[in-house]
Amino acid sequence: MEKNVELKDAKPLFSLNNNVLAAIDKVLQALSMRQRIDQAISETQVTCAQAECDQAMQDQAEAEAALVLADTREEAAEAEKIAVAATKKVEKKQQLLDREKRLVEALYTKAKLADADIQVARDELTAVAGILAEDIRSQLADRLAGIVDDITGIFKQAYAAQSVLHSRSLGGLLSNIKIPNPMDPTGQYNLLDGDRLKVGNGYVSLASEWRNDAASNAVADAFAPLNQARAKGDAHSNFVHPIQRPQPYVIRGYSMTGIDK
Repeated sequence: MEKNVELKDAKPLFSLNNNVLAAIDKVLQALSMRQRIDQAISETQVTCAQAECDQAMQDQAEAEAALVLADTREEAAEAEKIAVAATKKVEKKQQLLDREKRLVEALYTKAKLADADIQVARDELTAVAGILAEDIRSQLADRLAGIVDDITGIFKQAYAAQSVLHSRSLGGLLSNIKIPNPMDPTGQYNLLDGDRLKVGNGYVSLASEWRNDAASNAVADAFAPLNQARAKGDAHSNFVHPIQRPQPYVIRGYSMTGIDK
């Protein structure tokens, strides 16, 4: 993937340690050895040596047949020389073939051993990479704990403001904020989960804890006029024209004839 950022002046927080670098080198060396073995296997001459040996044995058989069919001593003597030479050639070619077969079998064994070495190196790399990941996780936990400490005061003051504002959007934001705990693989115990702040082995509620914070109480005091204005606004009654206002109840009397008095 093409990188569109300039890395020259970058200052990464994390890097490969010596143990990981050594494990990487071990894997690469093991893979390189296997490649060398594969190259050596590809350069063996078993097929060629087998063909040459087969041809030499064929020549030997023909020479021996000529010796058996010789008509004269001279022909027999000449055929015998050829047969002896053919036999020596077969012996030489067989030795070469046996050597190539031993070589390739030895290389096959080396390849198996190289595979085992590669697996050991890979396992070691996985182990040291896991240790590095745990170290990074620990560093993240320390950094996030520091961040949570830094922003706790901000959240307390926000909860103090929310206690007056009763805002749906601000309340939703505060209740949905989560800061995970890198040291908790289950994801059940966040450093900050809504209003629940992890303190030691327990949790406190920022929705109420802000009352113990001076700066947060100052926010609540500063927002007090808003509450007062709201209370007065809630107590306000709209104007009603006198005609539309409820009239006092009057008890009216009746005569025996049912006509109002």
